[in-house]
Amino acid sequence: MTFLEKTTNITDFIPHRYENILLDCITKDPQTPLKGTLDLKITENDPLNRHLFYKISETNQKVLITPFYMEIIALAAIAIYNNQDKNKTAIFASISNFEFFKSVNLGDSISGEVEHISSKKGFIKCGGTLKSNGKDLCSGVLSAFFVDINQKAPETKPTEIEFPQSPPISYNKTSRNKETAMIICDALLEHTNTSFISSYTYNKSHPLTKGHFPNNPIMMGVMQWLSVEDSLCHYLETTKQSGNNTYTCNVIIYNQKKIKIADIKNTTLESWINQPNILNQTTILKTGKINFRNMIKPNDTLYIVASDITKL
Repeated sequence: MTFLEKTTNITDFIPHRYENILLDCITKDPQTPLKGTLDLKITENDPLNRHLFYKISETNQKVLITPFYMEIIALAAIAIYNNQDKNKTAIFASISNFEFFKSVNLGDSISGEVEHISSKKGFIKCGGTLKSNGKDLCSGVLSAFFVDINQKAPETKPTEIEFPQSPPISYNKTSRNKETAMIICDALLEHTNTSFISSYTYNKSHPLTKGHFPNNPIMMGVMQWLSVEDSLCHYLETTKQSGNNTYTCNVIIYNQKKIKIADIKNTTLESWINQPNILNQTTILKTGKINFRNMIKPNDTLYIVASDITKL
């Protein structure tokens, strides 16, 4: 008879994360140690303030913000890998083959499966799926590597990109479908029929700096990904688009030093702009590949450069 190992003290596996952690329980079979199941349930009065990760959907339900589905899978991947060096933490290098199937409401239980796929040259690769009420929510693959928690990022040469000098078009963040802190776009700097450049400054007082990581805060990779949703919404409003539509685009993110932060390729998003009884919004449906190349620290500014915007 096999006895499963069930752990609710997630900080045993992830010692450098304790606030806003999107994982309640991980269960492993000792006979297949690099595979596990996860559980998570968040309610309105969540003691870890995790309701931050929810938004008002097009159906006026409180649902999980799409990129944070992969954060759940990522945390479970760290837990099943069971890194024994408490001075090291996982930095995520990429997300691939992400596909969103269904929203999950605040208060609903989330379960899932995560499996280690391979290890190569210090990188681990894992795949996972999430479910709720017997329905598939999403699937995706990620890779990560472990670094010393206090290790400084290597110096990277800036690119040749030039940022627009024209007056920014500020994003009005009032009366939105998310809390203001979770809107990862401040202004639109430039736009054409098929492209835009937007900006966002990661304030040092942002509520997610406390747990990612304590005493050495960096911006969550999934928040960089989230900037695509919010920037596209601002772009569609600015260009006076309307309707329930689907778009595809590619995005490169830079910081204020012109250093490339992330490549986000082949993203599909659905939008609801100026629709009756629906707050303006976009949501990610698919992303082919994200490569996270450098870190964002508090008070850094992101420049989100979108190209190949196509309405399907």
